[in-house]
Amino acid sequence: MANKRQRQIDKAMFEQLKHDIISRHGKKAYSKSVADYQLMLWKRTKKYDGWW
Repeated sequence: MANKRQRQIDKAMFEQLKHDIISRHGKKAYSKSVADYQLMLWKRTKKYDGWW
């Protein structure tokens, strides 16, 4: 599992990504991206507990 610092970094990156996607493509694209991002994190850690 990611340590607390790494999780904060991931969350900050996620917030930036969220803002970029919504401003560029709207909320519908964002919803799909969230699913893709969660899947990527899960694959990376195999048991990622997430923070959203």
